[in-house]
Amino acid sequence: LSFRTRIDEENCVALTPNGKTSDDIISCLLLCSSDHGRPEPPAHSFVSVSSAVVEVDLMDRSMAPGGRAYLRLLKALRCHLNLRTDFLISHHAGEEQNPGSEPLLSRYDWSERRPEVCRRALRDLLCPDLRSCDPHSLLEWLGAVDAGCGNSSSTFLSSLVCPEPQRSLSGALSVSLCGLLRPQDVWRLVEQLRSQAEEDSWASVTVHGFTDSPVSWGEEEHGVLTGGETFYNLLMFQDHAYRLHLATGPQDACPP
Repeated sequence: LSFRTRIDEENCVALTPNGKTSDDIISCLLLCSSDHGRPEPPAHSFVSVSSAVVEVDLMDRSMAPGGRAYLRLLKALRCHLNLRTDFLISHHAGEEQNPGSEPLLSRYDWSERRPEVCRRALRDLLCPDLRSCDPHSLLEWLGAVDAGCGNSSSTFLSSLVCPEPQRSLSGALSVSLCGLLRPQDVWRLVEQLRSQAEEDSWASVTVHGFTDSPVSWGEEEHGVLTGGETFYNLLMFQDHAYRLHLATGPQDACPP
């Protein structure tokens, strides 16, 4: 994933695990190409555009290194676009590294980056009955807790209150992680929370994705074409019961 680039303002590139690349290119000459193997289009097939989202399937047979389509793509990126960017590459300690990645990384300056972690200890937290609370009220309450809406006299007037019935928790922990997180990272976190569950305990995991990106558009992520609610929430209890909340719409490809 390109790093420190702004959608619709700068060139952005993403390479997904399925071998497809999505490029959000600003101010370029777009080649209206025909099918592979046909003669090159005439000069007037180049169209000047302010921006374009280009998707390329690198797993296609025509994209084999040295092939005609591969060389055309390489020439377009190097000569016509002069595309240069910093990249975030997902890799985690303890996993077997791709043998071909070491020679590649040795040609560039690189450093390891970890997700930003923020922890907050919550005291005397009003908590609703999580098993009977309706989904909308539950998600609203979780959002209010995350935003720190306590409805105290020193803050702005708010109608957000803890749903009834409710009880007071002596302590809770709120943890926020921000970074290039993979589905495997979320799954590992869920497994750790399940293994550490204590009596009368619960855990809630809310995952927010990138809404405004060519990857989100192409993969039709949650609500990307409507309200942008690209998130899901997993509420887990000590007895291994759980509730899964997905924000979906009529144009979404989710849930799977």
